[in-house]
Amino acid sequence: MGFCSPDLSPIETLWHEMKKVLRQHPARTITELRQMLQEIWDCFTPNFCQNLVNTMPQRISAV
Repeated sequence: MGFCSPDLSPIETLWHEMKKVLRQHPARTITELRQMLQEIWDCFTPNFCQNLVNTMPQRISAV
């Protein structure tokens, strides 16, 4: 039996950052939301994503 904690997943940090931007610039329509999500996603650099992955040892140690 496996255990999957959202606290371990680096993608949760990425989602948190996306939500933070969306709160600052709320979309009014589904089209605006899609556009905003794409723009936010496009701003995540490979370096940002690699830094999230690099946090895995600390995340694992924390649990």
